[in-house]
Amino acid sequence: MLKPPASFIRALLTLALSICSATVWAAPEPEEVEPHYYTRLLYLEWPYPIFDSPQSAWAYYKPIRQAQLIKNFGPNGHPDILQDLYEAPASQLGTKGYIATINGRPIVHHWHYLRWQGTPNGDAYVQHWTGSMDWQAECPQGTQPISSNPPNYQNTLTCRLPQIPHPDSCPQPTVKVGNPIYPGSGRKQQTEPDYSSPSGTGLSFSRIYRSDANGWTHSHAYAGVDLNAPAQLYPNH
Repeated sequence: MLKPPASFIRALLTLALSICSATVWAAPEPEEVEPHYYTRLLYLEWPYPIFDSPQSAWAYYKPIRQAQLIKNFGPNGHPDILQDLYEAPASQLGTKGYIATINGRPIVHHWHYLRWQGTPNGDAYVQHWTGSMDWQAECPQGTQPISSNPPNYQNTLTCRLPQIPHPDSCPQPTVKVGNPIYPGSGRKQQTEPDYSSPSGTGLSFSRIYRSDANGWTHSHAYAGVDLNAPAQLYPNH
């Protein structure tokens, strides 16, 4: 009896390997989304209001605080005069000469104010700085936060989306919807049982439809080769 050609054997082996999975699947790189950046205003009563930036928090808080200062000093006093909000330099942070950041954004913001005090030239307003309006960051719900806090204070926060497992992995597909469709690959698969032995011998026959495997096959097909197919599949026998 003649042996099958080498090309046929290679094709058969390829089909046999595909019995576990129709294709070789490489896990994609995890997808990432931007963290949510915000500023929590800690100078008011709980619950602390949240703003989309230190600047917007300062714009809200500054007139409130200025009115309090004017009231406290009275009509003839010299209340502190609030000025601008600014990114705090390293010299005001105690961070070994570094500016603390989160994903490249300077975190700490101070504000200037003028205070009435004695000077060599008499009483006058003198500029000082104080306070803190800081950037904060957090990952959206359902994502995996991955953070780093290196010695140079260049902090990072990455938010990874959950990975969907391969829907076609052996021995059982892990994710399927509908009747069913595997969303990871878009494959449609349907099994139609035609016969099951009532005597309990285990003899059965089913038709299986797969959109990624040229349509219908059946439960007695082996590795993509139907051993009951006509002889012309094996011309060298």
